[in-house]
Amino acid sequence: LQVPYALRQKLGTKQSGGGVTGSIILGIVAALVVSPCVGPFVAGILLYIATYGSPVFGFITLFVFAMGLGTLYIIIATFSSAISALPGAGTWMETVKGFFGFVLLFMALYFLRTIISPTLYAVLAGLLLTAFAVFGGGFDRLTSEDGLFARAKKYVGLLAFIVGAYLLLATMLAGGFLMPEGRIFSAAAGQSSIEPEKKLIPWKTDLESGLA
Repeated sequence: LQVPYALRQKLGTKQSGGGVTGSIILGIVAALVVSPCVGPFVAGILLYIATYGSPVFGFITLFVFAMGLGTLYIIIATFSSAISALPGAGTWMETVKGFFGFVLLFMALYFLRTIISPTLYAVLAGLLLTAFAVFGGGFDRLTSEDGLFARAKKYVGLLAFIVGAYLLLATMLAGGFLMPEGRIFSAAAGQSSIEPEKKLIPWKTDLESGLA
């Protein structure tokens, strides 16, 4: 989200009444734009500071956080020629965007785990992993000219496919979707693990003998 060019020019030039005041206003506008991104982190930091109860610790923590956000901009402003050395947009950026898109989907599934059944959670995780393998390049054909990035992408994709397929197959076997014997086998295994516990700890109906 860009501030309109005319407004930036007006705030950034001393002739039009900008200067220091314009820089402060631009900083406020930038803070409003970036606040949805850093707001949750700042809320977590403030909560941690409030539970710690030390103003000095709070000042140091927020100062370090602010320096972490601002140092990159200070470096870019000081060495403006270094911007040309940054990598340009390309297919690698689309791959990174797709990867973090799946990261957001996995985080959404992680937060859903408390309101859905474990079986549905495993199925959705398996589907997401296999989708990540397909769209993440796990089945792309490699050539001798492909570099480390393409090979690493294929490796991660194949690994995600193996884990996702395992989750789906294990869930279907345990639920008896593929073989009805799977449900009987899992039930028998659960009973066999519970029965020895009943024999190990017999119930006592008398208080004195129970205490003894």
